[in-house]
Amino acid sequence: MKSKLVGWESYARSIMRIIFGFVFVMHGLRHFGYLVATLGRGRAVHMAIDAMPKMFGYLEIAGGLLLLVGMFTRPVAAILCVEALAAYALNAAPRGPWPIRNGGNETLLYVLVFLFLAVAGGGAWSLDRLFGSRWQAQPVANPIS
Repeated sequence: MKSKLVGWESYARSIMRIIFGFVFVMHGLRHFGYLVATLGRGRAVHMAIDAMPKMFGYLEIAGGLLLLVGMFTRPVAAILCVEALAAYALNAAPRGPWPIRNGGNETLLYVLVFLFLAVAGGGAWSLDRLFGSRWQAQPVANPIS
């Protein structure tokens, strides 16, 4: 079963990249008054990523769109990872140590996923792979053998 699943990893990574890129665009739109953050969350603490200054909305929209299509995936994901980490450190961590209560739960998930994409690349369904981008992963020799 493992050998069958390994062949699908690049496609699953592409699906994850597309979904996270789309959702991150929506976070960017919140900075400009679209897709109001309080809907469905009641009196919950605002998410740390949404508490960033308005100028980060441009970064979230542009970065999310680039991730959506898989263009410059590695550098874009690295930049967005740093932004999400800064959002957690500046907005969520001061509210308390528990991410589930300080509004940083989703932000930490963004940090993890963007870090993974920065390391692993955009996957099979990406413009990086289509155009053979220099940001695409190069085969590495096994250092153990």
